[in-house]
Amino acid sequence: MKRDSSADADPLTKLKTRERARIVRIEGEEAMELASFGLYTGTEIQVKQRFPSYIVQTDEAELALEPAVARKIFVLRLK
Repeated sequence: MKRDSSADADPLTKLKTRERARIVRIEGEEAMELASFGLYTGTEIQVKQRFPSYIVQTDEAELALEPAVARKIFVLRLK
C-alpha cells in the first residue's frame, strides 16, 4: 500500500527558523502565483524568518510570505 506523504505534512507556520523542508502541497488560489515565484510541490525550502512575515529561501531566491499564505503551504521536514 502506497503511503500519501502529504498526510503527515505540517503547515509551513509550524517550522522553526533555520528548519529545512520540502513542499508537498499548496492549498488555495495562491498556488499558481507561488509557483511563478518558484514555490511548488517538491521545492526544498529553509525558513529564514518567522516574524513579521515568513521569509523562505529556495535554491533560486528568498521570498517573503504573509502568515495567511504560509498556513496554506504544507511541508515535510528534512533531516
